[in-house]
Amino acid sequence: MYDFIKVNDELYYVEGNENEPCPKIFLIVGKESSLLIDVGNKIEQVNSLYEGIKKYNLSPLKYLVITHFHDDHLHNINEFNDKEIIVSKQTSKYIPFKVTIFIEKITLNLGDLPLIIDDLPNSHAKGSLLVYLPNSKMMFVGDALAGRILGDSYTINRSLTFELNKKLKEYEVNTYVEGHPKFSLNNAKMISEEIENYNRILKETKGDNIEIKEDF
Repeated sequence: MYDFIKVNDELYYVEGNENEPCPKIFLIVGKESSLLIDVGNKIEQVNSLYEGIKKYNLSPLKYLVITHFHDDHLHNINEFNDKEIIVSKQTSKYIPFKVTIFIEKITLNLGDLPLIIDDLPNSHAKGSLLVYLPNSKMMFVGDALAGRILGDSYTINRSLTFELNKKLKEYEVNTYVEGHPKFSLNNAKMISEEIENYNRILKETKGDNIEIKEDF
């Protein structure tokens, strides 16, 4: 549990815990610096992260992006107050020190590794951000595809789902990386089918907020 896992030379992650709200945290590594996506809610994840950076002799951690303001994704934020942290205005309210407020699309280069930070409308959390890697066509979306969770079901908002789909179509994506589900490569077809299913349900149902059961 909380192992530091290498995907390739540019991507590593620290495992979460599937038995509770404890997401993975992802490290993007360039030749000059690294960027961390979310910080998790277990201190053991932070310990594993720094042990992994040392073990693999990775570029220094410079940037953080928090995908959204839910506690399981930013609980450990105080462990990183010396880094440049990029968050939305909504998320910044939950961080007790100075951060960089996202206003419009940001392009960074970690050293021969460009990435894009952009807003991501969705039903799960206001002020969500995405991180996109053009070279690998990989997009990190936090919990944006999960909808608003209510017990054993969740709801999607009609207009926000439309805006989510519109934003995703702005990018060419082979792999979507979510916070909680198991990591898998080249899953764009599966995610597209999930979004299309949302669209089908929205077309068949009246109202702004549509309940989705786990076994749909």
